[in-house]
Amino acid sequence: MTDPPGTTTRLKWTVEGQPSRRTAPDGTVQSCAYAGEGNCPTRADTMGGATRFTYPTSTC
Repeated sequence: MTDPPGTTTRLKWTVEGQPSRRTAPDGTVQSCAYAGEGNCPTRADTMGGATRFTYPTSTC
């Protein structure tokens, strides 16, 4: 996508339609890897750090 000043942000999607990678105009990248349930347990930020998420397990 291109904003009004003309800088471009690139997005990449999984085959399931989930956003998996965002590349900003300055080249920094954010990414997300999805688990089988469609949750994103780990997200990498632009500084190379990782944020981990936990989700409750289903009891059904």
